[in-house]
Amino acid sequence: MRNVVSILVMSVVFAVAGPASGQQTVDEDYTAKIREFTTEPFFLTPLVDHLPAAAAVPTPADILGHIAGAADVLSYPDEIYTYMRAVADASPRVKVFSIGETEEGREMILVVVSDEETIAELDGHKTTMARLSDPRITEAAAEEFGFVAYGADFPDVSTHPLATPRVAVVHTCQNTQTEGWLRLGMDKYGVPYDYISVHDVRDDPNLIESYDVLIFGPSSADALSVVRGVTGDEPISWKASELTPNIGRQASTDDMRGGLELEGVLNLKRFVEQGGTYVAIGNSSSVPVYFGLAQGISIQSTPDMWARGGVFRTTMGDAQSPIGYGYGIELGVYFNHAPVFGSGGGAGVDAFRWPTPGRWWTSRSGTATSSCSASTPSGADRRSGRTRSFSTCSCTTIAWTRARRP
Repeated sequence: MRNVVSILVMSVVFAVAGPASGQQTVDEDYTAKIREFTTEPFFLTPLVDHLPAAAAVPTPADILGHIAGAADVLSYPDEIYTYMRAVADASPRVKVFSIGETEEGREMILVVVSDEETIAELDGHKTTMARLSDPRITEAAAEEFGFVAYGADFPDVSTHPLATPRVAVVHTCQNTQTEGWLRLGMDKYGVPYDYISVHDVRDDPNLIESYDVLIFGPSSADALSVVRGVTGDEPISWKASELTPNIGRQASTDDMRGGLELEGVLNLKRFVEQGGTYVAIGNSSSVPVYFGLAQGISIQSTPDMWARGGVFRTTMGDAQSPIGYGYGIELGVYFNHAPVFGSGGGAGVDAFRWPTPGRWWTSRSGTATSSCSASTPSGADRRSGRTRSFSTCSCTTIAWTRARRP
């Protein structure tokens, strides 16, 4: 992961008129390397098939020792940052800002590239953009800058208090990359949550004492793989060390081996029976389906279906479902490649259904399934004495909950 670079390059004014051939000096050696390491000629255009020569501005080869994109070479972030700062020092058309750290403690930079006048007046442009984006003064700013601004009043809708549930995002030790997108969405919307592993679920038979909602992020489509987890003869540590200083910041363990295991499955079952809400996202829905926690639901094999990237119009079939809380009767659902569910055996009413015959999203006795990738957290205050729950929708989701027993 050390090779992942966090750089945002922003061109404030990107209007560069390329001089005619013969009027611009080209770095011939660097240009030859570009063509050598480009696998197919159709990847090259007149904008990227050469490097203009500028005596005062260093090339990547001058700082890194190789061209950008050289075969079998990956540069560390600090090396690339050094190059960017060297360019900014040499050119009045480039400015570098440090904008914080990644969650692993690495610096992130913003590289602004523009003409000299814009760079010199950058603070003034930032002030202008701030004024235009401030709804309190947009109308006055619009008049100053010569355009018409239209505003809309916030609609008068009914509201009511909603208790904040105690949420935990569950991850495996097999792959944390995919559920990272779930955490990113929840962080963006300010949703508080704990970050726990399947080992925590396995070892805690009283999950309901700590959490109202468990969200199992995308993991593996093989339920037995999730239960089995990481295997090996020797303990596998996941902790920061001198060799790996950036791991173990969000979660750490002395031994990653093992998975949810059957104890964890039973703890999930007990958690829901005691009134908790369990949300399995994407391929993690294989666990409740395989072990019969979501009765009446099956994962369908669809070898002939190719609908990735499609947006489908659905209608709400169960207004009480927490998955649809706050939405209208119709909902656009994005489908990529998540599992497709089927219902049968008296599975009951649909949480979501097609406007035409046939059904895909179903609900049974508090069990709701859906397929989407909206990444839109929404609160859900379950009525009639049912538990309060919070659900996020990102790919195929199963939300399993039962009424709290007296």
